[in-house]
Amino acid sequence: MHDYLRAVGFGRLKDRKSLQYLLNLVMAGPDQEYYTEGEEMSSYWEKSKDFLPGAGITVRGDTDENGKLVYEYFFPHFHSRHTSLTGTVELEKKIDREDYNGVCEPSDMGIVVVFHMNRMKDYAMRIREYGYLEETPVRLSALSIRGSVLLPLSRAKVSEGEKEKMTSAGRRYEAAQKGDPEAMTEVAIREFYMYNMITQRIFGGEDVLSVVETSFMPYGTASDHYSILGDIVECKEEYNQLSGEEIWQLTVLCSGKLIDICINAEDLTGEPKTGRRFRGTIWLQGQLS
Repeated sequence: MHDYLRAVGFGRLKDRKSLQYLLNLVMAGPDQEYYTEGEEMSSYWEKSKDFLPGAGITVRGDTDENGKLVYEYFFPHFHSRHTSLTGTVELEKKIDREDYNGVCEPSDMGIVVVFHMNRMKDYAMRIREYGYLEETPVRLSALSIRGSVLLPLSRAKVSEGEKEKMTSAGRRYEAAQKGDPEAMTEVAIREFYMYNMITQRIFGGEDVLSVVETSFMPYGTASDHYSILGDIVECKEEYNQLSGEEIWQLTVLCSGKLIDICINAEDLTGEPKTGRRFRGTIWLQGQLS
C-alpha cells in the first residue's frame, strides 16, 4: 500500500480487499477524469476523486486491445490553491511507469525543486514537444506523515532597505546560475559568512530552531521528498468523508514559497495555529496553473 494514504485520511486501511474497494469507488465515480489523445500515451487514462477538500485518490492505467480500462497504479493527492513559484519546468519520466516529476530551479531558492506531477493533463500533450515549459506558474502541495508544530520566532520588522537587499541577493543568485563569474563569487562569499554566523550562534548555546527561520532540504533517497521548516499562514481542520479520520490542511510559507500541506492529525505533534511554525518531512506534489 502507498505510505501516504494516511495523509488523506486512510490510515486505517489494513488489507488489499479494503484498498480495492476504495479504488473501485474512485473508478466508478470519479470527480475528474482524463484520457490522453494523439500518438504519445494514446491509451492512458486518469481518474481522481476527493474525499476531503482538494485531497483524495488518483488512479491511472492503460487500455487493452478491447478498449477496457486496465488499472496500473494509484497515489494519494492534494491540490494546492496557491501559486507557489513561476519558472521553467522540465519533465522527468519515472523509470518503471508512465509517471512524471516536474523539475524547477527557482532563482531565489538556490536549490532544484522536484515535485510529483499530480495531473496527467499537465504533461500528456507536452511530452512530445521540448520536454520543458518556460515561465510556468506552479502550485505546490505536499503530503506529510511526520510533522510537529513549533512556537513562532520573535522577529524584528524588516525595513525597506533590507527588503531591497533580499531582492538584490535573489538577482545575484539568478545571475550566478547563468554563469556570471562575479555573481558566483558574491554568492559564495555570502554563503560563507552566513554559515559562519549560524555556526557561531549554535556553538554559543542557541538552539538551532531559534537560529534557522526556514529551511527546505532534500530528504531520503526519493528526489521529491523534503524536510521543511516554515511559518503556518493558514490552517484548517477537515474530516475524510469516507473514513471519518481527522486531517489538518496547512498553508506553510517556506523559503518564500507557499506550500499547502495535508497531514493526518495522528501524525502531527502540537496544535497548529496561524503564526506558529511547521517542521516535518513531506512528499512534494504540484500542478501547473
